[in-house]
Amino acid sequence: MKRFSCKLCIVLLMLTGCLLLSGCGSDIFYIRKYEGSISGLEYYPDSSAARKQPAAVTTAEAPAETSAVTEAAPARGLLHSPKDIALHDTDGQGKNYAFTYAGASFQAVYTPDNWTIIDSYLITNSADIAVICEALRREHPIHGADMKSERTAADMAYEWEQHNLAYSLLPADSPYRANVKDVDINPADQGKSAYDLYLDRQG
Repeated sequence: MKRFSCKLCIVLLMLTGCLLLSGCGSDIFYIRKYEGSISGLEYYPDSSAARKQPAAVTTAEAPAETSAVTEAAPARGLLHSPKDIALHDTDGQGKNYAFTYAGASFQAVYTPDNWTIIDSYLITNSADIAVICEALRREHPIHGADMKSERTAADMAYEWEQHNLAYSLLPADSPYRANVKDVDINPADQGKSAYDLYLDRQG
């Protein structure tokens, strides 16, 4: 009798367990896993929903990395305003000028509609070149190629940088290199490229 009761208990327990499992079988937890990490648990009261893969994972995607920087920002220079170079007339004639940049002294010569900066190739920072040109044009403006407009600091700086480029491209032993080491800012050279300047100096 005891043996029969034990068996009956075991059978009842098994049936109860099956009923519990069948009753809970519809309430399951679905673990969503992606990209090698568990993001969380989702609860589905209907077992049929658990067997269906979610249509889309709504997660914030990391911004795509660009392969290269397309446009670099201009490098900040040493100068903040035209006053920083202390441009001054050295002989009181409005012709020979001097200014200071990066602790060095430079000479600039003005003749009608022309600024010549001696050893201009030594100054390469675009932002600083523009500031220096602004100081020069405030002292003596230069006409544009049409002889009506006035050249801007940005326009003058472009010509200066084209001279620098021509100087850097020419071989050290080239006789034409000496012709571009000192920029001449004048109406005739407005908008010319380094190649144009090279051809002008060569001819």
